[in-house]
This record gives sequence, structure tokens and C-alpha cells, in this order.
Amino acid sequence: MTISLESLYYIRELGCGAYGKVYLVHDQRRFYAMKTAEIQAMSEKKEMAQMYINEKNIMSSISHPFVVQLHNTFKTREYIFFLMEYVDGESLRAFLEQKQKNELLK
Repeated sequence: MTISLESLYYIRELGCGAYGKVYLVHDQRRFYAMKTAEIQAMSEKKEMAQMYINEKNIMSSISHPFVVQLHNTFKTREYIFFLMEYVDGESLRAFLEQKQKNELLK
């Protein structure tokens, strides 16, 4: 089943990165994580645009239980969106930072 940008409802912000934000959204059936990035920022930094193209190509080609699945991508005049599987829990960055802190305490 195809998911449209218009069928998604915003719940809350999950996180913020160097180039965009990730939101928790739903479409009446399930929850998703939606990564956003400004097109204007990408036009100013060509390496950023290439990074998103690479990310989309890699995520579209991988199907593995340890990798978050990409369900769809969208584009408006101002933003690009990656609609991904939502996995409830902490971010990989938070996990690694906590692990590093625990190692220092030993």
C-alpha cells in the first residue's frame, strides 16, 4: 500500500541532527519515523545533497532485521522526507555514549 505525505499525522519531534529533524508520525495504521531536510540547505552544500542521495539508495536496497526500513520518500518545494520504520527506544548515538560512560566508570 502506498503512503502519501498528506495521509500522515504529526505526533512529536524525536530528534534533531546536523542537517534536519526526525518526527514521529502515523497514518491511522502504524507509527513511522520521518526524517526531514531542507532543500535550501542542500543547494548550499552539495556534499549534503549527495549524502542524502546515497542514504536513499542504500536504504532502498537493504532489507535486514537490524536495519531500519525505508518505506517511502517525499519531496515538496522546501523539504525532502524519508519515511522510515519507527523503532521505539534510544538512538544509536545515545546508546554508544552511555556505553562509553559505563566503560570509563569501570
